[in-house]
Order: sequence, then C-alpha cells, then structure tokens
Amino acid sequence: MKYLSNQLLVSHLKSLVSEELNLTIQILNYLREVEIRGIFADMGYSSLFEFCLKELKYSEGSTQRRISAMRLLKDLPEVEPKVRSGEISLSVASQAQSFFKKQERKSEAYSKEAKLELLKDLENTTRRECERILLKKDPEFVLRDYERPITEELTEIRLTVDQEFMKKLEDIKNLLSHAQPYATTKTALEVALEFFLAKKDPLRSLPPKAESSPSPPPVAVKHSRFIGAKNKRAVWKKAKGRCCFRDPTTGRQCEARRFLEIDHIQAYSNGGTNDVSNLQLLCSIHNALKSNS
Repeated sequence: MKYLSNQLLVSHLKSLVSEELNLTIQILNYLREVEIRGIFADMGYSSLFEFCLKELKYSEGSTQRRISAMRLLKDLPEVEPKVRSGEISLSVASQAQSFFKKQERKSEAYSKEAKLELLKDLENTTRRECERILLKKDPEFVLRDYERPITEELTEIRLTVDQEFMKKLEDIKNLLSHAQPYATTKTALEVALEFFLAKKDPLRSLPPKAESSPSPPPVAVKHSRFIGAKNKRAVWKKAKGRCCFRDPTTGRQCEARRFLEIDHIQAYSNGGTNDVSNLQLLCSIHNALKSNS
C-alpha cells in the first residue's frame, strides 16, 4: 500500500467506501428479514436490539443507527439510493426515523410526501446539522436521556426534564430535609427508587404479617384463570425476575427483565393449573411466540 501514489490511494479508498455502503444496505435488508421472521426471538433474544448487541457484537450506538435506518428504508424504500450513495448517512437516517416516530406519538405524524421532502433537506448534512434542522421542526426532539459508564461501578446519567419533574424532585428533597438537610438530586432519586421497588418489586420479601385470629377454613373455589398474589410472587422468585425462554438449539436463555408476563406452561385451556410448578415468566415477545407456535 505504501507504494501506491496519493491519487491511486485515494481512488482505492473511495472504491472501498462505495463497497462499504453497498454492504451496509445488504446488512439493513438482512436485519429487516430477521425482524420479519422473528429469528431473534427463536434464538432467545427479547428484541432485535439485543440480538444486534449480543449476537452481531455491534455497540449500542451502531445497533440503534442500523435498526432505525432499516426501519426508515422499510417505510420509505425510495430513500435507499440516497443511503447507498452516502448522501444520507446512517446517523442522519437514524435521527430522521426517530423524529418521524416521535411525531407519530404526539399525533403529529408526517405524510409520506412530507417525510421525503424533509429528507431532501437532510441530504449531505452532518449529525449536528441534521439535529439543528430537526430541532427547528420540533424543539423537544433532542431532549433524550444519556448514559455513559465511567468505571465498573459508576455511570454518568444526563437527562432533560420539565418543571413538573423538578417540582416533584424538590418536594422529595423538602420531605428529606429534617433527616438530610443537604440532600442531593442523587439522594432524592435514590429514595424515590427504593420506595417504588419496595412497593412493586415482586422479588422483594413481603413484610411479616401481624399475628391475628386463626383464619376460617378455605372455601372451595371454582377453577379460574386468576393467579393469586402469593403464587405470582413465587413465580417471580423462581425465575429470578427473568424471562424463562430458552433457545431449543443452543439452550441460551433470554435475558429480558422487562415486559414480563406470567404464562401457563401447560395451557389453561388444556387443563393447566395455576400451581407454581405450571407457571413461568416470559417476556412479551416470547409469550407471543409461544402463543403463535
């Protein structure tokens, strides 16, 4: 390579960049097919995002950019030549898709024609230039959370909040003022989080009940889908708050700890009981996968 002339070196480099862009389009098309077929769920992943992180070894940022760009091209295939040529970068495509989705959630969805018109304005822009254009369209667009690991034990968190959030935060600090007159924002959030988890986390032990008079003998109850709180808590503890699905080929267990649902191993409609031994935790993706199989 060091024997190449400057002109030839740059020519080869441009050729490689062109190949890279073509390969990127292929990757996005493959990701779309993985999502359509639900392959990530079959392999024990709770989302396409987790599949890209754990199976494809992309970073979080690379994963987000590729998934968002893939979904933009899925909605607007007319944009593919612009991404292939580099006129619209993955970063810009990702930001545009995030912007369109946010507008939908605000019931201000863009039409297809309006999306294509905005994307014309975003051609050949940098990430920051794109952000400025989108910010003019919606001043709230770039208000997003930010997390950056500093050490194994410390993480920097940055977020933008409104006045209502700040009022609640100040109220917590005021309530803490007698015990901790100089409570920090971190302290206030820690107290709020601990209070919520103590109330809602199924893995935490219930406080011992005060002794009372003996309970009356149980009354026979008709077979019902209803699962009592005691059994729900036992299922969460048995599963350690994690989806129980395993890839039948590799044995890999899903790592999802969000959107978990209690599932009957033997279907209720087929005589399955509400006994803890017949109950498991599944994330919403794998619960749907089981229902469709």
